[in-house]
Amino acid sequence: MLVAKNHLGGIAMWTMDQDDHHGACGEKWPLMFAIIHGLGPLEYVSYVSAKHESLRELINKKLIYANAQYAFYAEAFDHRNAKVWEQKIATYTKQLADMQAQQSVFWAKVQGAANRGGSPMPPIDKPSWTMW
Repeated sequence: MLVAKNHLGGIAMWTMDQDDHHGACGEKWPLMFAIIHGLGPLEYVSYVSAKHESLRELINKKLIYANAQYAFYAEAFDHRNAKVWEQKIATYTKQLADMQAQQSVFWAKVQGAANRGGSPMPPIDKPSWTMW
């Protein structure tokens, strides 16, 4: 709430190595969840939206590079390397399709929560950066 109240651009953590990754002292990732839940529902949706966009952009850049490499090796009649890049293109295309399907499910849940007046916060046992 501090971030939203003071119109700050966001939050940053210097290191995550002191967070409880394995739940040895109770919940997993207590520090990260405190931060995410402290942002509030609107800020959380903005955070997830930006994260999804950056992931899509990353995979699209990988696809562009893989397509260029495939074209290079195909023109050079290097069938072995062309096949390698063709497989990478298929992998990136599948990753992008899977991610978009998962994002559609996530946004349907967000919309449902908004329609019910609830908050689209992540479940306490699953880190939000794995929800894509």
